[in-house]
Amino acid sequence: MVGFDILPSQHLLSSAQCTATCSRQGFQSRILQCVWHGSTRPAGNACRDQQRPIVMRPCKGPPCQSNGNCTDRSSYCSLAKTLHLCRLSRYHLQCCESCRTRESKG
Repeated sequence: MVGFDILPSQHLLSSAQCTATCSRQGFQSRILQCVWHGSTRPAGNACRDQQRPIVMRPCKGPPCQSNGNCTDRSSYCSLAKTLHLCRLSRYHLQCCESCRTRESKG
């Protein structure tokens, strides 16, 4: 009979923060490591035949700040608005005023 200490198991490490900002949708990931059962010793490819747990899931970013510091930080913000880039968190943050104007118009 095989002892439990030589069987591989999958160990989930800490979760990463959500990639989304300002109430947008994003993803949160977890690191999966194959280790020998009951230890933290890496087991290499020994887990390849086991079913993997879910390591990515959707998440929602923190609420937008409404402290009045919403300003455009780039001269290209009018283009971001025209090209419908405000849905991307990077542009939404850089072009806060332009993107907020777009959202309020519907």
